[in-house]
Amino acid sequence: MKKVIFLWISFMTILSFAQSADKVAKTPEQKAAHHSEMLTKKLSLSPEQKQSVYTLILDRVNKANAVRAKYTTGDKKGMHKELKPIIDDFNTKIKAILTPDQVTKWEQFKAEKKAKRKEAKEAAATDDGIDN
Repeated sequence: MKKVIFLWISFMTILSFAQSADKVAKTPEQKAAHHSEMLTKKLSLSPEQKQSVYTLILDRVNKANAVRAKYTTGDKKGMHKELKPIIDDFNTKIKAILTPDQVTKWEQFKAEKKAKRKEAKEAAATDDGIDN
């Protein structure tokens, strides 16, 4: 029985390393395509809106990547301070593309993502023993 458990744990460990090796960084174009496709489904974007949103996302991703490249040492506060105007500009421009109903859905989508991030952050803090 111990051998079976040991083999199973070994297999799962090898499998997890194989999966992490498969994760390749996406290009800005791939990120923009993925995100615009997801928003098309969530917000029911028209083809014209989808193209405009793709262009807007691609611009945001390129600007954000340039900022992140400057902050490789770990100055997260400085990086976030520099990313905030990029995000705010994106939010303003996307609202101009969307209909009022889509803006409502967009705001709801953002709120749900924020809640999930907060929940994940709290779970990670609890898992790390910080809250204990």
